[in-house]
Amino acid sequence: MAGLLATGFPRDLASSIAVAVLVGLLGLADDRFGLEVRARLLAQCVLALLAVALVRPQMPTMGLLALLALALSWVAFVNAMNFMDGINGISAAMTIVVSLWFVLVGEGSLETLAWATAASAFGFLLLNSRGKVFLGDVGSYALGSLIWSMTALALASGTDVVTSFAPMSLYGLETAAAMLLLMRRGGRPGEPHRLHAYQRWVDSGLPHLGVAFLAAGVLSSMLLIVRWVSESWIAVILAILVGLAYVASPAVRKRPVDGDAVKNNSGKR
Repeated sequence: MAGLLATGFPRDLASSIAVAVLVGLLGLADDRFGLEVRARLLAQCVLALLAVALVRPQMPTMGLLALLALALSWVAFVNAMNFMDGINGISAAMTIVVSLWFVLVGEGSLETLAWATAASAFGFLLLNSRGKVFLGDVGSYALGSLIWSMTALALASGTDVVTSFAPMSLYGLETAAAMLLLMRRGGRPGEPHRLHAYQRWVDSGLPHLGVAFLAAGVLSSMLLIVRWVSESWIAVILAILVGLAYVASPAVRKRPVDGDAVKNNSGKR
């Protein structure tokens, strides 16, 4: 980070890249050595506090509770991105949609970071869609951190909360729904499963890319609602309904048999 700043690189971009690199290294360690869950979560919490500390100067009026909530959202973003990276194409497709959203609503460093992330995701999609390369924890953690950084930069620039957090709404809904289904069937949080909507779509016979583009299309629809509906509370309700329809939709095509759904997540790499 110091090297980037010495070359005149914008501080907000340098801090975003630095935190993404650090959490990527954590993911690499997890990929390589299989870190214990509590140790991994503790390291993530430390990095979350670092991420918030680095953006704090751009949010001088934000209170302590809001800053803590922002730190928790970093942990949520990173882990949601990791949970959802289970099939070819989905992380890249969703990242492109998210990044283009921030291109639309942002400017300056936010727009620069968004364009760079979108371009990188597109290049990765070309290879990942053919099964040539995979993100692993190192890539999914780093992407989750970059998306959080775009959210934080949007908030710092005066963008409202709904617009700033909307890009991660579908991942949040899907992760929450999967956890509820898991616990309803007697599982425990953190236990391997195939209860995410995208996993159930694949299990029903749809190809990876088809499911990836379906999810990206649903997220795009939710973001368009947020963009075009003038009343924020109406936009939020409509977007959530669209997201919930997607989350519930695999059951229409094929109802999983109880006992078969809670098993090893073979989609994760």
